[in-house]
Amino acid sequence: MEKEIQKVKSIKGELRVPSDKSISHRSIILTSMADGTSTVKNFLKAGDTLTTVNVYRKLGIKITEDKGIIKVNGKGLYGFSEPDDILDMGNSG
Repeated sequence: MEKEIQKVKSIKGELRVPSDKSISHRSIILTSMADGTSTVKNFLKAGDTLTTVNVYRKLGIKITEDKGIIKVNGKGLYGFSEPDDILDMGNSG
């Protein structure tokens, strides 16, 4: 079965989930591909997830943290910069 999803202008809302490594990775990946600023709360700070943050910073994404809240300034799907060096994901693959 095929289902086509229609494009929407924007999505606004809040979703609360427990701190989780997989969700924390995905939050950085997806908000980096979004246009504009996204807020991530309850981000799991661990070696793997911080590696993901650093890799996306090397791709030109501004990611800041203040009082446990992560702000990601996404550049859209095609807005990433070419990195100056190899992107080392460590054990975060």
